[in-house]
Amino acid sequence: MKRILAILLVITFIPIISFAEAESNDVTITYAFNQNFEEQIVGATPSGVTCWSFKEKIYTDVDETGNKYMKFEEIDNGEENRGCFAQFPYGELDGSVVLEFKLNFLVPGDGRFYVSMEDSEGEESFLLYIDANRNLCAGSWTPAGYQFSSERYYEIAIVVNQPEKKYDIYVDRSKKLSGLNFKDNNGLAGTRFRFSPYMIGKLGTGNITPITAVDDVRVYSGDKPAFLHKLEGKNIVFAEPEKPLVTYQATESEIRKYMKNTVALFAGENKIAIDGEVSYLDSHDRSISTKLINGRTMVPVRFVSEALEATVEWLEASEKVLIKSNGKTVEFNLNSSVMLVDGEEVTLDAPPQMIDNRVYVPLRALAESLGKKVSYDKSGMIVLSDREEFFNMQTDLGVYRTLAGNLIYDIPENPAEVVAAVEAKHPNKSHPRIMADNERFAEIKKNVQTDPIAKEWFEAIIKRADSYLAGTYATKYPEGGDPFNLSSGYKQRMGTVALAYKLTDNKNYADWALKLLLTACAFDDWAPENGLAMGDMMFTVAIGYDWLYDCMTEEQRKTIRDAIVKNGFKPIMAEYQNLPRETGYAWGQGKPDNFHFFADGAGITLTLAVCDEPDIKEFATEVLG
Repeated sequence: MKRILAILLVITFIPIISFAEAESNDVTITYAFNQNFEEQIVGATPSGVTCWSFKEKIYTDVDETGNKYMKFEEIDNGEENRGCFAQFPYGELDGSVVLEFKLNFLVPGDGRFYVSMEDSEGEESFLLYIDANRNLCAGSWTPAGYQFSSERYYEIAIVVNQPEKKYDIYVDRSKKLSGLNFKDNNGLAGTRFRFSPYMIGKLGTGNITPITAVDDVRVYSGDKPAFLHKLEGKNIVFAEPEKPLVTYQATESEIRKYMKNTVALFAGENKIAIDGEVSYLDSHDRSISTKLINGRTMVPVRFVSEALEATVEWLEASEKVLIKSNGKTVEFNLNSSVMLVDGEEVTLDAPPQMIDNRVYVPLRALAESLGKKVSYDKSGMIVLSDREEFFNMQTDLGVYRTLAGNLIYDIPENPAEVVAAVEAKHPNKSHPRIMADNERFAEIKKNVQTDPIAKEWFEAIIKRADSYLAGTYATKYPEGGDPFNLSSGYKQRMGTVALAYKLTDNKNYADWALKLLLTACAFDDWAPENGLAMGDMMFTVAIGYDWLYDCMTEEQRKTIRDAIVKNGFKPIMAEYQNLPRETGYAWGQGKPDNFHFFADGAGITLTLAVCDEPDIKEFATEVLG
């Protein structure tokens, strides 16, 4: 519907646009965020928007005219002050920022609505308050003399003057509040707006559940809303940015452009990025990686030197490495703490070593001898470039995230290859395989007998396991309560007691853990509305199925696999395919964050535990893809 209207408007104004003198009278507005929901799937959580809820629903809906919008819908969960939120990321904009959106109280109910701004560190500044009587409030829920009605859209504009810590609010193009102050504890610019409706009383007691609609959300730099420019006779030119002002994942071309003339790698990993292009250090032997030895990053000299466009010569007779670059000569001698740079001695903090038939040298010494700066990030990424402190996490997050993923993870093009690898390494459906195999458990048992620290750790595990055996646990999620605590408790119990069994072979531990596992698999669901809760339960079942495999009957295994499909794999696929579903935070959509990694990691772990079972193999392969 909106697209048809837009086309009609463009056709109507073609003569005006064609003959307008668009110089000084033009005002160009570039959207940092622009969402009208027309491309969203009805019934699904909107993509590109971070949504979280407890039991509420946030989804795309469509009205009788065909217009799509985002709907916030409370449901009766018997709890007070729960609520939900949707975050609209727009990046870091300096100066003044304008937020425009349409708001409709479809069912006013007994709830409040507010809008806040968050910076990159999560510091929240509250801006718009609307109380349970639909009064516009001047901060802290003090009515300001304007009341909203229901079942109609209001055009809201909030102009935030970040340097002066003040903001104005417009409703239907009329300024209703001016010069309001907002809290700013750390002085950082905002990066996202948060919309939060929530109940103020307990449902089931005569209170009415609110339903709220939001549409046409836009964010842009400016000291006034676009309609004021129009009233001043300006010609507004709306534009989308060439690229998003904030990107949580960058494209490959963006990475290559940003990482030009650099080399990047991770300590302990087997890949290297040259000008943003990622490859293996040694394409013929993927076991070759950087090493962390006594706190020093050591790298295979040939691969890294050649990445820096230097030539390398190995003089076997004298166990010497000669590196030449731009008229400079660098000489390393095996096992010597002195290197020569154009004939001058430089002391090394670690001597070159021969490892896996390759010469490894200290990374910093090598890079700096060739004129490069070395930037270390606390996550482990190392960048060799012409400047220090290479990444600015406020502006470069998208490039960093994607490049880090490319350097650390292998993503097989064909997920069937992963399943085949599991079958090859664990023939005849052998277990355990998650986190440790039988050989590794045998090593741990041996260490417990000889190492005082391992023995102390073992005794703590057994003490905790015994306390779990003597205690009780809930057998269903609390009605209206937070499912995360229960799922987390199951994970802790399973990990501890199943580990106690693997280290002692005491059948009492196995019997108790198996009972816990079967109880988890009897749940109606694993709280898919909460990605963290679902992640914990998936991990619980993965560890239980893998470590207790030999203690189960085939009937019990089949019961567990059925629960994995119903409560694990199907919700995962609904999340990634953005199908209509009841969910809270859409961890499979939007930016990769803690929720995303948590649920993803648990889902992958669960899949690897069962992917070679014939009755689940096809579904598991689809999940891995």
